[in-house]
Amino acid sequence: MVLKPGHIISQCKESHDFEGFFIVVHEDKLNEILPSLHFVAPYTLHYNSNPIIEMTAEELESQYLIYEMLQKQIRLEGRPFNKLTLGASCELLFYNTLSIYASRSEDRSHHSRREELLANFIDLIETHFKSERAVNFYADKLFVTPKHLSAVLKEISGKTAGEWIDHRVILEAKLMLRSTGMNIQEISLALNFSNQSFFGKYFKHLTGMSPRDYRNKLSEN
Repeated sequence: MVLKPGHIISQCKESHDFEGFFIVVHEDKLNEILPSLHFVAPYTLHYNSNPIIEMTAEELESQYLIYEMLQKQIRLEGRPFNKLTLGASCELLFYNTLSIYASRSEDRSHHSRREELLANFIDLIETHFKSERAVNFYADKLFVTPKHLSAVLKEISGKTAGEWIDHRVILEAKLMLRSTGMNIQEISLALNFSNQSFFGKYFKHLTGMSPRDYRNKLSEN
């Protein structure tokens, strides 16, 4: 079962032999460890309409092994590199879950034109987000109007085209601040901002903190 913010499960019945485990992840933390939308977005719609799927015994075993590893790492809090190990373990669990869901939705022939529009839009973002942040650019590539593109994406994903673009740029910026030795000026140039000041204002507007504050906060952890 994969539940996202806003999901409501009703008409549940208690079973005397129920057994399970659950993991709760804050969306911001998930974004930190999963910078790529390319693999995730096409299955977001599948999550929404199919939050509960049946798993094979082998799939369940693989999930439980990762879960047990996470539990052990949590108990080792304070050890060097433990936060990085936890992040890698969460990433492993996420992609293993994604793999299970993807295997249930491999046939893309039944996807609607709107779903295909989202998937194609995400593919374009992955290719061009470092150099193109205008909705018009992506709409032209997809042969639709900017208004239509944003309306469709908002309806089926909860984000407009502009929000998706900003989301991807910020994920990459966070990744570069977290995982590279590049200074903020170099990062702003790599992401095609006209100058460091504009990048800083853009980053702060969308995250609530400056790039430097974000990097300093990471070092404190």
